Amino acid sequence: MRMLRSLRELARCLAAATILVALVVAPPWLLSHLVGWPLPTTLHLDEVTGSLGQGTISDAFVFKALAVACWLVWGQVVVCLIVEVVAWARARTATLVPLAGLLQPIIRQLVVSTTLFIVNGQVAVTAGGHGKSPALARF
Repeated sequence: MRMLRSLRELARCLAAATILVALVVAPPWLLSHLVGWPLPTTLHLDEVTGSLGQGTISDAFVFKALAVACWLVWGQVVVCLIVEVVAWARARTATLVPLAGLLQPIIRQLVVSTTLFIVNGQVAVTAGGHGKSPALARF
């Protein structure tokens, strides 16, 4: 029974680590390959005022605007991740990231689950030896 619980915790920690890696790596790769650079390389005011006067917005503009929004959300994820990892390493409560809202508690839970995997891995390595793991010294 205890072995099953340990395996379940290990699977949960590995899933959290996988999700964190995917949140950091996947969005930039997908955005750069599917949308490309979302901001215009050149800006011609005649084209902008012409399209605004017509009242039509191109599909490319909508995709690029959504890509910019995705880049901003990805930036928030990275900032929340850095804040939470630093707070965990210092054994303190993380400061609130502006405009992170519901995102920061989700990232916090993923960081805690992932770090439990790291701590449990160190416990398994040092269990046969003498002394405690440095990661357990703060608990």
